Amino acid sequence: MKYVDIAAVIQVIGSIYQNPMLLENENYFFNEEDFTEEFHKILFGSMYNLHALGAKEISVNTIEDYLQQRPKSLAVYKANKGPDYLREISKSCSFSTFEYYYKKMKKMTLLRMYDNIGMDLTWLYDPDNILDAK
Repeated sequence: MKYVDIAAVIQVIGSIYQNPMLLENENYFFNEEDFTEEFHKILFGSMYNLHALGAKEISVNTIEDYLQQRPKSLAVYKANKGPDYLREISKSCSFSTFEYYYKKMKKMTLLRMYDNIGMDLTWLYDPDNILDAK
């Protein structure tokens, strides 16, 4: 899919997994369009809902318990080796870079929305031009 930065999505999900209090920060807002892959939607949605239901910490066990009532989502989670995935991304994410990856993920969401309505964005975003920071 065009305009997706999987590394940014992984970093955001990993940071929220480690620190669900990020969901309470009014500087950050999330929606389903931020995540293009069903697996990422399931991970984020589980953490978001668990936090909304009062969980201050999130673990593999709490996610799996939450997904027990959602067999289709649990199957996707297991097919993608959810527990291993969460352990790996929690090791690789860094809170010091959360802001950078959050903004990059949101930028990709915006670009996808513009692309979906037919706007030509080649003048604005060239993923092959590494020297242009815009």
